[in-house]
Amino acid sequence: MSDPSIFTAIDLTGFQVVHGQFFKVDKLPYMNIFPREISFARETHEMLHNCESIQILINEEGRTIVIKAAPSSEENSVRWVRNTKDTYIPRYTCPKLTARIYAKWGWNSKYRYKTDGVLVHCDGKPIILFDFNMALAYPVNQIRNNNE
Repeated sequence: MSDPSIFTAIDLTGFQVVHGQFFKVDKLPYMNIFPREISFARETHEMLHNCESIQILINEEGRTIVIKAAPSSEENSVRWVRNTKDTYIPRYTCPKLTARIYAKWGWNSKYRYKTDGVLVHCDGKPIILFDFNMALAYPVNQIRNNNE
């Protein structure tokens, strides 16, 4: 065994403090599509300035989805599911929509599909683009599937 007393003094010459910025993780907006619902990362809502409602636009051929802030009075707007918890995830049950997406994009209903979003601007307003051509597939939680 080595003697612990040899480690009591050390010269810090040559050492540099590691900046905290190397440990910060930028949380990206993301979207999940499950067989019966869709969900978004909380950061998605924050990137749209915590708007009250959104519109969801789908390009079926391009396998992309865009969301943008929309007035709640606008036809086809969807209200954000609000929750005061720090860990909430905006989630929507929409089996007719997801069934169409799964069929059109040839997805397996035993999986959910997740992709990161990119903040872009259209007509000077922020929108978030989700490219599902680069989606990752994860097995769907069995408990979630019991109601299918």
